[in-house]
Amino acid sequence: MMIDDISLTLFEWAGIPSTTYGRHTGEFAGASQLGLLTVRTDEGVEGHSFLGSASR
Repeated sequence: MMIDDISLTLFEWAGIPSTTYGRHTGEFAGASQLGLLTVRTDEGVEGHSFLGSASR
């Protein structure tokens, strides 16, 4: 199996709802710059990974 394609899609997640995960974390809201990494192989296997954070 060999990797034959890698792509990165950058996008903005706007309008993140206000969220608090616990007393030890801040309250997150607003927008965040994110990326979606896609890796494809010559056998048709495809994997994805999100890059970035919704908490900024």
